Amino acid sequence: MEKKIKWGVMQKAIYDFTVKDAMGGDYKLSALKGKVLLVDLLYCYL
Repeated sequence: MEKKIKWGVMQKAIYDFTVKDAMGGDYKLSALKGKVLLVDLLYCYL
């Protein structure tokens, strides 16, 4: 589900993303739909 906004940026629902799990495999966030999810978007420069 993508929706174009005024500045040409695409918006996506959190469920459209795939992340890596601890073992390196792909995990679709759509599997968590309907559950409470804490998303930490902290990024550190080392």
